[in-house]
Amino acid sequence: MKEKIAIYGGSFDPIHLGHIAVAKAALEKESLHHIYFVPAKDQPFKGVPTASAEDRMAMIRLAIQDCTAFSLCDFEIQKPGVSYSVETASYFKERFPKAKLYFIMGEDSYFTLPKWHQAEKLLSMITPLVVTRNGEKRRTIEDDARYIPMPPVDISSTEIRRCIEESLPLTGLVPEGVADFIRTKGLYKA
Repeated sequence: MKEKIAIYGGSFDPIHLGHIAVAKAALEKESLHHIYFVPAKDQPFKGVPTASAEDRMAMIRLAIQDCTAFSLCDFEIQKPGVSYSVETASYFKERFPKAKLYFIMGEDSYFTLPKWHQAEKLLSMITPLVVTRNGEKRRTIEDDARYIPMPPVDISSTEIRRCIEESLPLTGLVPEGVADFIRTKGLYKA
């Protein structure tokens, strides 16, 4: 059986329990062998993250430390310039030439895929794992796309940063180790 590996990219600024829930749902539904969390340095559609790359990677390590099927990959952080998913997929294709590669993304990102840099090449290397809020498959760009139904997770990194600025608790938003790290480092304070 081919090894099944998923790439889970994003700014993870900070990583939160919603990200972990998505990864666990994908792992289970698709019987994946491994998921690599790939924090972006610069994303074409989002810009520069608030926390440093080192701090975001440290938070990811803390958030995923209890799941042996999760790892951090710093490819995009180490790569100069803007992060393009097609380059990340190429990196994983070279590293795991015999594996079936998946790319975890939200439904909103999935429907912008045709606008992504070298979208056709990207789709030739990966199978999209599309996280849907209501579990319904509405339309597809790629026939091979797989859907991961999820109950709505009302957590966003933007909301977490707002909570921190307002000195509100992070209980139920980020893993405890991540909350401690944010407090210790004084991250996201205005």
